Amino acid sequence: MHKSALDEQLLATQQLKERGWAKIISTLKRQFDVWATENLICTGHEEMKLWYLPLIMNIGPDGITNNELAKKSHMTKQAMSKIVKELLQLGYIETCTCDDDKRCSNIFLTEKGKLFALSCRQNVRNIEAVYVNRFGKEKFESTKETLLEIIAFNAEGLCCKKSGEATLLCKDAEE
Repeated sequence: MHKSALDEQLLATQQLKERGWAKIISTLKRQFDVWATENLICTGHEEMKLWYLPLIMNIGPDGITNNELAKKSHMTKQAMSKIVKELLQLGYIETCTCDDDKRCSNIFLTEKGKLFALSCRQNVRNIEAVYVNRFGKEKFESTKETLLEIIAFNAEGLCCKKSGEATLLCKDAEE
């Protein structure tokens, strides 16, 4: 069978796949999700879902408004409202109406929610200690710093070509 130029291009990029950014990030995310799910089960929080965590982990001791929480959790208000209702039913959070704006709610962790958040943070510290032990503190901290820089850069605007207009990443790639 004769290979076309398109097949040759596909084959050339296939070899880069294993060290590609998308593959690395996707694999790491999947591994982290498995680890987090196993930790939820092992610590007796089988009812918890991974998508609850951004909300719970963004509620401080003084609580947070529903608008601030949606923004910090990178969720729509509708998605956040659904999760808030579920967390209320599970007893991890409580809400009260804001005094100055009745359309707004303050969200607080219950004692159960606070204990859960502390447990999650300890589990993350434990896995980070494993990584530091395996890869060294300097290398691990450097990796985290680079990832934070990438996140900040991406927050400025990912590549999306509309009507021939290139955004930030497209322009950088063309330089």
